[in-house]
Amino acid sequence: MIKTLVSPIFTLLVFMILSIIISEKKSSRYHRRNTGGWKFLLVPVLLLWILSTPIFVDFTAEIWEKPYSSPEMIKPGETDEVEAVTVLSGGINKGLYPEQDLPGDGTIHRTYRGTKYFQKTVNADHLVFQGRMSGENPEAGVKLMRDQAKNMGVNPEKILLEAKSRNTREHPLELLNKSEIKAETSIAIVTSAWHMRRSEREFSLYFEDVTPVPAEFISGDLPGGLKNYFPRASSLRNNTRLLHEIIGCLWYRFLNFIN
Repeated sequence: MIKTLVSPIFTLLVFMILSIIISEKKSSRYHRRNTGGWKFLLVPVLLLWILSTPIFVDFTAEIWEKPYSSPEMIKPGETDEVEAVTVLSGGINKGLYPEQDLPGDGTIHRTYRGTKYFQKTVNADHLVFQGRMSGENPEAGVKLMRDQAKNMGVNPEKILLEAKSRNTREHPLELLNKSEIKAETSIAIVTSAWHMRRSEREFSLYFEDVTPVPAEFISGDLPGGLKNYFPRASSLRNNTRLLHEIIGCLWYRFLNFIN
């Protein structure tokens, strides 16, 4: 609880609210007619408070992720219907030197989930890691994902790296450029649950049989008790992710419509 009370986002919001109230009280002594201005300043502050609370983020994320939260999707059994599994990168945490680079939290979740799923398949010949990193080493992300899969026991000969796609729209197109993958290939796509709506829609435009395999849920991670109602920087970050994803889905639909 102490950590929550001294978190930057909580401290900032409390400071802003107190500043608005104190400022209004001081100004009202001299300008009795202008006593409602602080209300307009308080509204965005309270809105930021709400958007930063774990309980609000969990509520909105649960609605957004609901299509991919069934037990059958979260705990799939052995399958013979998938011929290839592709895992979408979630970025990396760069160190001072390339040797210090590590997979991002989302990438670790996706790679672990995708590797476990691949190991349960019967007919899958390829485990693909996709995503181009900016900078001098575009393969940095997929190579880290490959290393994680190898450490989990995957045969390196079954791993394919695709480091040309820069976004969700390009993932299926660049995957089709691999000689081992065809439009008729039955594929499973692995990405974060909050990112799956857009990913599944894009892959379904180019592949006949697509199986979504969700990883890294935002919902279901409440701290508990009163902490659910106190703002957190992590909750604001997750809400920003959801907002970006919703906007991204609408934008991709618009692009697909005009094309």
